[in-house]
Amino acid sequence: FYGISRSEAIGFTILIPIMFILISVPFWYKPLRMTFIEPEPVDTLAFRAWRNQLKLKLSEKNETQDVKREKKSTSVQSSFESFYFDPNVVNKDELVKLGFDETLADRLVKYREKGGKFKSGEDLKKIYGMPTKLYERIRPFAVIESASTKSESKSSSNFNSNLKKSDNSSKPSLYKRSPIPVLEINEADTVDFERINGIGKVLASRIIRFRNALGGFLTISQVGEIYGLERHLIDSIGKYFYISEVQLRQIPINVASESTLGSHPYVSKRQAAAIVAYRIQNGEFANLEQLKNVKMVGDSTFKKILPYLKIE
Repeated sequence: FYGISRSEAIGFTILIPIMFILISVPFWYKPLRMTFIEPEPVDTLAFRAWRNQLKLKLSEKNETQDVKREKKSTSVQSSFESFYFDPNVVNKDELVKLGFDETLADRLVKYREKGGKFKSGEDLKKIYGMPTKLYERIRPFAVIESASTKSESKSSSNFNSNLKKSDNSSKPSLYKRSPIPVLEINEADTVDFERINGIGKVLASRIIRFRNALGGFLTISQVGEIYGLERHLIDSIGKYFYISEVQLRQIPINVASESTLGSHPYVSKRQAAAIVAYRIQNGEFANLEQLKNVKMVGDSTFKKILPYLKIE
């Protein structure tokens, strides 16, 4: 039962030497011998530069998409009219002109027909499905007519036309939009910037981020360096904002790291690396004028970054 035939024994006799020969071939035949290939050294600076360029391209792409979305939103909103209205008497057609869709306009009219009353503009929130952006846009124009001045024969269209007349000396001050206040630009928040026509949440946030990264605006003209701001918006910012006492956030150049210097809008990553390398090789900066000795820092960069650096 445990025996093998003569032919099987011959087969094993031939197979076993062949196996040993095949196993030993890589040891004496060089083409089949495994060799370790040492990887080429990685250029760290080149890799960082490539990575930063990729981040910059992605950031610019995202900002471009944000600007396109904002322009699209602004163009859609600009197709609607903005006029003063009384929610208790305004009709469906006028609501559509304000930006209501037909379903929402019908809902407001039915709310009134069932006995609902608007005591203030904030009561517009009672309408189911009222979009937040629409409410924020029309809220300043919602005016509730008082009972003493209400007339049964007065239609909503007449009410609106009377409110639109700017030359009427008897026009109540309630119907006048409050002017945009003039503010200190380094203390303003996103809401203050959004008051300017044409600046939405995206641009307002971008202005704040640039100001924080910069360390504060030294002059109003610096807003012109912000991506996406058109000329008329820059002029509007100069009209409604000013700079009083400049208190910039300065970077201590002798202790700042490469990442800290490179995060400033006026200093590139390569310039930051060159500044740190110069400081390591030559010691701490005795004065800011020595920054001119760094080859990668040109005169234009030196003049722009100088107010934002300090010696400790």
